[in-house]
Amino acid sequence: DRLICTPGGAQGSVAALDKKTGDVIWRTKDLPDPASYSAAISAEIGGKRQLVVLTGASLAGINPEDGTVMWRADRAGKSFVVATPIVADNQIFVTSADVGCQLFTVTESGGSFTAAESYKSLKLKNDWGGAIKVGDHVYGDNGATFVAIDFKSGEMSTRARMIGECGVCYADGHLYLQNPDGVVALVEAKPDAITEKGRFTQPEAAGKKVYAVPTVSNGRLYLRALDTLVAYDIKKS
Repeated sequence: DRLICTPGGAQGSVAALDKKTGDVIWRTKDLPDPASYSAAISAEIGGKRQLVVLTGASLAGINPEDGTVMWRADRAGKSFVVATPIVADNQIFVTSADVGCQLFTVTESGGSFTAAESYKSLKLKNDWGGAIKVGDHVYGDNGATFVAIDFKSGEMSTRARMIGECGVCYADGHLYLQNPDGVVALVEAKPDAITEKGRFTQPEAAGKKVYAVPTVSNGRLYLRALDTLVAYDIKKS
């Protein structure tokens, strides 16, 4: 019955609202960070359900019941902070432009949580399109190139020139990419090779800029260009 949002600011960077009335249930007064474009996600870490948020100044875990800050790590972005954190067990991968990517490990002891940086790298500096974990690797654009890095170590395993900065999603063994000019690419991504299988330009994106991430659901590819949403049937005939 709650809607979680991240307005940022001195009253609390994260807020829970009653989804029926809009009333504020709680705000994170102990986390007055500036807002980012990154979405809060729900994850279980150390046996506790928590909201993982990447703000304009830090990475934090929030108790969804009362908004208390369970743990926090400094992580300021120099420009846009957009990508959603990737959580795998007790490790969290984050990336943004200029700063690059980092892996944090969250540890629980006696009911208290702490977060420590495991690595920091400039090999994946994602501006807006986000990154995605497939197997043991994270895939995303690093500006002009599309890269794969090892989730645990941060080492780059391969890279290739694709369509530049792009939104990315994963379905049925392939990545779907779309850049701001509306170019869509189908990519087979493996740790040792990133191979483009085909591309087209979305006609409805002409004269517009695309900053929405592609979505695949029930055999359809959904693409949005500002005020236009289209669906493509991508099921095998």
